[in-house]
Amino acid sequence: MSLKVDKLSKRLSSKVKLEKISFEMTKPGIFGIIGESGSGKTDLIRMILNLIPPEEGTVSFNEAPIIPGDISIGYLPEKRGLYMKSGVLEQLVYFAMLRGMKKLAAVKSARNLLARLGMSDLEQVLVERLDKDEREKVQFLTSIVHEPKLILLDEPFRTANPRVITELMDLMKELAAEGRYIVMASKAIEVAEACCENLVILYKGKPVIAGNLKEIKHAYGHTNLVLAADVDVTDTAIDFGMELIEKRPLESEFRIQGDEMAQTLLEHMVSQGFHPTKYEIREPSLQEIYLSTIGGQTK
Repeated sequence: MSLKVDKLSKRLSSKVKLEKISFEMTKPGIFGIIGESGSGKTDLIRMILNLIPPEEGTVSFNEAPIIPGDISIGYLPEKRGLYMKSGVLEQLVYFAMLRGMKKLAAVKSARNLLARLGMSDLEQVLVERLDKDEREKVQFLTSIVHEPKLILLDEPFRTANPRVITELMDLMKELAAEGRYIVMASKAIEVAEACCENLVILYKGKPVIAGNLKEIKHAYGHTNLVLAADVDVTDTAIDFGMELIEKRPLESEFRIQGDEMAQTLLEHMVSQGFHPTKYEIREPSLQEIYLSTIGGQTK
């Protein structure tokens, strides 16, 4: 079983054209479609679902074309929609049955998912009485309650609540571990970095970064040093050729040109009697890679 997207292309506006987007999921997991607003993420999701036709390219799941409205697929659209006057459990059961589940199986699935998100006590509560974050979680569950193998999520993390984001990420990871194929479209690069093994980043419809996240970051090497000490060593680090990226309350982050540069600074600090309380050499974040990649394309 696999999801294959092959050279999807479509003119979206005078400024944005999705150009030959290709990727393949050969095993269950979470694939990220990442990009700013207007980059073509939602249109790509809709093309994968065959809700809008591409100008060229093909999509297949399990070696067969995806049929519009296929009830075996889970879809969380960008524009949300819940029945405000319905209870939480009633609504989830309704959506599950709408997608082919028998009632007893639908009730069991809905209650299991509510329990996984700590919402069992809200089964009989009307949706209109839920807070914003609770509604987002219920909306998320409507896309998976019928236990689909392929799940497409358009901006699943619209909340700013870090607890809710963590709960939804954990549930996505659990679903992937259970054998689901998940495609997630999001503006949140840092969230994608935390849960996606493979991804494509779009900029004005073009895939500017694509592939396995670990391989993408590894290709850049160790470019960052996070440093904390009892004294301010910013000037010393700069004298050693480092570039200050960010100075935070308890630590500073520098751009380095390899491990040797960082090691030389460490040896100098120790020789001067300064012992760092934090010394971490790391690869760049996905956001740093993205900003570096589009730097010459923003005009």
